[in-house]
Order: sequence, then C-alpha cells, then structure tokens
Amino acid sequence: MLKAQLAALLRDSSQGLDRHNARNLQRSWRNFAAFAYVAEQYGYRYDGLSPLFPKGSPNPYFALRRLPDASERAAWSGQHYPTATEGGQLPGMRPGGSRLRPLAEARQDVDLLHARIMVDYSRHSPAARPDRPPCPPGRHAHSSVPDRLQL
Repeated sequence: MLKAQLAALLRDSSQGLDRHNARNLQRSWRNFAAFAYVAEQYGYRYDGLSPLFPKGSPNPYFALRRLPDASERAAWSGQHYPTATEGGQLPGMRPGGSRLRPLAEARQDVDLLHARIMVDYSRHSPAARPDRPPCPPGRHAHSSVPDRLQL
C-alpha cells in the first residue's frame, strides 16, 4: 500500500497539483505520520483534514499541500533515494524492514506530525461529533474516572 500511496503522491506532484489527498492506509497513525514526513521530502506538507471524505466514514482523507519548492524537493529526493518508489529506502527513514521507521534526525518531526494528525482525526471521530450524546455529569468522554480525579 505504501508504494501505491507514494506513486499517487508523485503522480500528483508531476502534474503540479496544489493538493494531494491521502487516507491512512498504514497499520498505525504513527506510520501515517511517517508517510506525511516522507511526503514533505517530496514537496507536500501535511495540511489537516481534507474537505474530501465520505460523510460518516471512519477513515477520513487528509490534505497535503504542495510547497513552493516542491519540484526541487522531489528532484533532490529522487536523486538521493532512487529506489524509494520500488520499495527502497525512503527519505528520513531507516533502510530495510519496516520502511516507515524514522531515523533519529526525523523522529521529532514525525512525532509532531503524529500529534497534529491525532488532533485533526479526533475532530472527525464520532466521539467529537455534536450529534453524540453528552457525557454524564462528572465524567469525561473516554474515562470512567470522575472529573475531580482527572489531572
């Protein structure tokens, strides 16, 4: 799935599209954050939830916005990671095994992307929707611990 996602991103990049929409097709949200990091190396920056997603879908689309220097970034990444699209090492990721394991120098950026993605996803999730019944008084939405015990 990663190869297909990367191919779709690069196809949009070659066409000069300003926005690429992607779903989390990885096995974890952290892996999707790593994919967003890789996308930035090819010229597309994570930009939050996309307006394009099926209503009520548990798997929303996320937007990646084309950067002004996208062509240069894609050329640099293509030159330094020529086998990335065929299953080789990805920019900022460890070689071999799971291809979405960040190198030490990319880990902080991936962690920040993960946090942003989780906040954006929580806005989409059923627990955050206004049509969900309110929590009983003195309780948090995802906890059985009374408010006074929450820190």
